[in-house]
Amino acid sequence: YTYTGLKELYSDQQGYNIKTSGDTATLTINKAPLTFAVSGYTKTYDGTATAAGGNYIVTNGLVVGGAGYIDVNIAYSDKNAGTDKAMTVSGMEDNYIVKGIGNGNTINRAQLTISFADTNKQYDGTTNATAGKGTLTGIIGEDNVSYETTAAYDSKNAGERTVSYSGITLTGTDAGNYSIEAAAEGKGTITAAPLTITFADTNKQYDGTTNAVAGQGTLNGVLGEDNVSYAADVTAVYDSKNAGSRTVNYSGITLTGADAGNYSIEAAAEGKGKITAAPLTLLVADITKEYDGTTEAPNAS
Repeated sequence: YTYTGLKELYSDQQGYNIKTSGDTATLTINKAPLTFAVSGYTKTYDGTATAAGGNYIVTNGLVVGGAGYIDVNIAYSDKNAGTDKAMTVSGMEDNYIVKGIGNGNTINRAQLTISFADTNKQYDGTTNATAGKGTLTGIIGEDNVSYETTAAYDSKNAGERTVSYSGITLTGTDAGNYSIEAAAEGKGTITAAPLTITFADTNKQYDGTTNAVAGQGTLNGVLGEDNVSYAADVTAVYDSKNAGSRTVNYSGITLTGADAGNYSIEAAAEGKGKITAAPLTLLVADITKEYDGTTEAPNAS
């Protein structure tokens, strides 16, 4: 503050006159230090530094007018989750140097949940799974949070399966503000692996039919030591009854064995075979004639 007109001041107290070296003077009022102890503030991470529900008291300094004149805003020093957080006190800076000392103030991590899209594969004899795309629920605003995980089917066998996700952890610059369960479940399907079959050539002598004895079949694509065969009641027929190199048509092909459910196969296939000509024997009745000087045989039959 600046005072003017000091030369005209007069005091009759004790008969003294006020003497000044000049007509103006400056009066400085320094801000008073004011320290608050801030405690008991707790909240779940919400992406802001706002604080509510705790307590604060003056531990150093005096407020002119008393406690009723305290008008401050309490906030966390930053938005991030943590324990024993530093606190800020604001709102009386015009007349005070305000300082806040935090004690036991906490921002708890926000809980996230995750759901996974279905994940499918063809049977490969293992429970290994490629994780389905995960969706995190509960992320605030534009926070940068992602995840890492591993996935496995509940069985190696083909069919509708439960997928177990484990080791779920959060990543990203804002991951420290969130928590998540380490395990979750999803769904998926293991589809049957397709097999093919080849048949050895099958041959017969011409018998006037297309009936064929099935050649020995070999399954292609069976994994490891899986127990898979094909049913013995497979039907085989030549494409014609006639002798010659023939196509053999196989039908009714089905799989058997403990692991048959993990595989599929086409019900029909083709092979090769041959129908050989049937040998004939000619029987001729005895013939008798009287000598006539020729080799002709009468009425041969």
